Amino acid sequence: AEFLRRELLAPLDMADSIADLPAAQRMPPGHEYYFGRVRRAPRTFDTSGLPYGYLAGSVTDLAHLAILHTDAGRYHGEQVLSEDAVAGLHRPGPPAAGGHYGPGWRIGTLGPVGARIVWHAGAITGYHTIMIAAPDAGWAVAVQQNAWSPLRDGSLNAAGFGVLTLALGGTPDPPPPASATTPLLGLGAVILILTAGLILTARRLVRRASNTHRTWPVLLGAGTAAAAGLLCATGAGLWLPHTVDLDLRHILRFLPDIGHLTITVIILGLALTATATALLVQTLLRLRSRRPAEQA
Repeated sequence: AEFLRRELLAPLDMADSIADLPAAQRMPPGHEYYFGRVRRAPRTFDTSGLPYGYLAGSVTDLAHLAILHTDAGRYHGEQVLSEDAVAGLHRPGPPAAGGHYGPGWRIGTLGPVGARIVWHAGAITGYHTIMIAAPDAGWAVAVQQNAWSPLRDGSLNAAGFGVLTLALGGTPDPPPPASATTPLLGLGAVILILTAGLILTARRLVRRASNTHRTWPVLLGAGTAAAAGLLCATGAGLWLPHTVDLDLRHILRFLPDIGHLTITVIILGLALTATATALLVQTLLRLRSRRPAEQA
């Protein structure tokens, strides 16, 4: 925090910036998306995360930072960064979504107007920020929003890209649709199927039907239910986190609605597996006890 104040915040007059936990208490509340609605998010500030994030401030502070990119490293006539340093920041690196990745900045082109842009977006639970500079045009845009979800990054970023496009005389592209509905519906459907399977299996287990002719259908159904429950629990606990490149702990933190549905799928899947396994064992024991009687 002290290094940031000395080397970056003070030279750029970023007076509102927050780099320590006590100052973070004055931040306005952040929000998260939960089943299509927005609710207040838990306040978090990770001081160990300052090398890669969590630095907070006002949109005015971001405007001061943007001036470095539009004025070759100068701020109010003072050379805060050398021109060579700024050129290095703007030098394209490895390919990345929408262009290339330089030293800490994404390098690309603003599609509707064809302007070269340098930009970066960042977010933590409850907050989202994007800063975009068009160095050749002398324009920059910063947008802060006190709501965030990883599945809404595209639509949140679209605000900044749209404003800069308008400033440069273009017509913004329509924002991409949020992709939060599909996983919620998918997990909800799995929960309904698992619930129905669990109820049917539990009823069969409690009834203890004695009809010998139904033994093999019951065994087949119980085996299928046990496998399906285990598959769903494993998929929700292992495959889903791997697909979104987050572990379950982070899904619960950044995508609480999907996280809670995922936990529900795991619990129902394991419950179905356990109930179906009990039905299998019960049916096999009954079948074994009947064979000597049938032979006699």
